[in-house]
Amino acid sequence: MSISFKEKLIKKKTNRIRKVVMVCSGKGGVGKSTVSYAIAKAISESGKKVGLLDLDVHGPVEHLFFKEVKKNFSGSKEGLEPIFSDGMKVMSLGFLSKDEPI
Repeated sequence: MSISFKEKLIKKKTNRIRKVVMVCSGKGGVGKSTVSYAIAKAISESGKKVGLLDLDVHGPVEHLFFKEVKKNFSGSKEGLEPIFSDGMKVMSLGFLSKDEPI
């Protein structure tokens, strides 16, 4: 079985990820985004490299913690590059959706 271009790209982009912390809840409005940001910020301040990915399709709000961020992305056929802010790489659907639900 051959590996597709997309599969190779995903493997290349994720091969350095060592730990994943997932913050989730079955209910909205309980502070998942706040907790996610606080965890990521604390880990970043301890000297570790951190990426924060917000995949909330119903109402992403993680991007609101990064108001100073210019919402201009650079990218190529390999995808969008995350924005660097507050000592971490950040990607949120909110950067792309103009504050509208997806």
